[in-house]
This record gives sequence, structure tokens and C-alpha cells, in this order.
Amino acid sequence: MIYPRKEIKEYGTKAAVEGVYEPGQIAVVLDDLITTGGSKVEAIDKLVKVGLVVKDICVLIERQKENESTLEEHGFQLHTIFKFE
Repeated sequence: MIYPRKEIKEYGTKAAVEGVYEPGQIAVVLDDLITTGGSKVEAIDKLVKVGLVVKDICVLIERQKENESTLEEHGFQLHTIFKFE
């Protein structure tokens, strides 16, 4: 498991992305909820900057339909379990 930090800590590894990975590996973003998709794009940007490849986002709950176009514009495919409009 790897995860991007919202802010880099001044102690420890001081890494933007924590965990064990190699540049070029494929990562799938998993989360519980998506509304606009903005925070997912921010998190993915951090993963891409360290060399990971992200194409898919999987979430449990999708709250708005508008997020799909935002994610598609960035080249990501959204997969959801429950959708609420």
C-alpha cells in the first residue's frame, strides 16, 4: 500500500508519497467517497510526480455525476459501488 501525503512532514521520511513502490508501476486509487473529483486529481498528481502510472479510481460512494467529466478530462476512469445524485 502506498499513499500520498496532503503535506510533507518535517520529520520521518519527508516523502510526498509513503510506501514501497518503483517508478513505472501501476497504481489504482481507492477511496470511500468522491464528490467533485478535485482532491483525487491532486492526490494522483503526487503519485505521477514520483513515477507511478494511474488510470483508475475506485470509490465506494459517488455523490455527484459532474465528477466523471473532470476525471475523464485528466484521463482517469472512475469505478463506483453506489451512486447518489
